[in-house]
Amino acid sequence: MRKIVFIAVVALVVVGCGGGRKKDFMRGEVVGGVYRNDFFGVTMEVPEGMYVMPRAAMDSIAAAAGAGMGSEVAGYSDLLLFISAREPAAADSLFNYNITVTSEKLPEGTEVKNNAQYISTVIKMLDSKSDAEHKMDGLHVELDGREIAKMSIRRGSVSQDIYTSLHDGYALVVVASYDGAEQREAVDRIIGTMTF
Repeated sequence: MRKIVFIAVVALVVVGCGGGRKKDFMRGEVVGGVYRNDFFGVTMEVPEGMYVMPRAAMDSIAAAAGAGMGSEVAGYSDLLLFISAREPAAADSLFNYNITVTSEKLPEGTEVKNNAQYISTVIKMLDSKSDAEHKMDGLHVELDGREIAKMSIRRGSVSQDIYTSLHDGYALVVVASYDGAEQREAVDRIIGTMTF
């Protein structure tokens, strides 16, 4: 559980801070094994055997992350939308692969107008605050016909693939965290079910 909390906090750090929420913004929900968020127009299958974190637990993580990161993030508008992890953790690994979905309200008047600019801003922030290795896999990746940006972060044996897509003043950020090739295949299968 501590590793899931760590990954969720990293996801919140990645999306930075911004302004207030729009009235029609929605968090989405998991129904019948599918995460659905009509605001972003995204769905993603949640395979059997995946633990979906309850909304109250996600709110607690977000509150702790906001309170613990200092004044620059105190008024953050990031919101954990969905966290799912393999359950129970495999005996062959100390890390439990997971998918975290979060959002950020882009600040008014932002210079960020497309996915590549957003991910470049994330890289600059990581350069200044983290010793994790990171790289762009290509500024543009296509998922279900939608152009998105993707980057990868690696700290020790744990890797994260971060996918971002801008929509109506918000950034949707999907973080797939894994340890090793087998876990990467599992998260890639989940990411492959995303539709827009």
